Amino acid sequence: MDAARLDGELDLVIEAVRRVSGVELGSYARTTLRRRVDEVVRAERLAGRAALGELAARRPEVAERIVAAMRVNVTAMFRDPHFFRAFRLAAVPRLRAEGAVRAWHAGCATGEEVWSHAIVLQEEGLGDVARFYGTDVSAPALLRAQRGLLPLDRMREYTAAHYRAGGRGDFSSYYATDGAAAVVRSSLRHRAAFGRHDLASGERVGTFDAVFCRNVLIYFEGAVQERVHGLLARSLRPGGILALGPGEALPDSFRSAYETLDDRAKLYVRRE
Repeated sequence: MDAARLDGELDLVIEAVRRVSGVELGSYARTTLRRRVDEVVRAERLAGRAALGELAARRPEVAERIVAAMRVNVTAMFRDPHFFRAFRLAAVPRLRAEGAVRAWHAGCATGEEVWSHAIVLQEEGLGDVARFYGTDVSAPALLRAQRGLLPLDRMREYTAAHYRAGGRGDFSSYYATDGAAAVVRSSLRHRAAFGRHDLASGERVGTFDAVFCRNVLIYFEGAVQERVHGLLARSLRPGGILALGPGEALPDSFRSAYETLDDRAKLYVRRE
């Protein structure tokens, strides 16, 4: 089958998902999109992309599975401990001066980064004045985040990462277990809210003191990355903190909007 026909069938999937879920898959880098859609084709045991597009148009749950396949699948508590140590040392003093913290985690997946950030602020004495908003395109991921569910078999790994990130005290005090899963304690969960949002839409969800958009932009096409950076800049108050992933960078068109707080950790301060 020629490439043009395969790409045409990919467009059928994009259109079906757009109509059913409102998510714009065309914003993703084409190579990533092809790979993830083909994974769903195999999982559904279909003949090809065209069959997947037809199925997604009829069955919303299939469209949701395609959207879920596009989300960032690699997440963990205190992933990249250096980042959280740098955030603790460089960003927290600036946030403390404001007296309250509203943070947006864009592309939060199943919530592990939200809980990591919440723990840092709790340990830095800002827990009572901190509120967190996590968004993602994947409804199943958001449901897991809302429930505060963590993989029980990774708690030893997370404990070590918490320590390397400058953590204080006992990591096990932040979760409980029910024998099958670990659950973030309600003292942290009640400070967080989660909602569905497509970054590529450019729709603003509020004004924040800190915006985390880590390891998400790399999956978008260049023009969409620029649009998302515009959204992030509009969503930060002057003096607010932007956190990007290790493989991401500010485009030249937005460098003048920020001061660099920690270049290695990809932490930036929104200029006045």
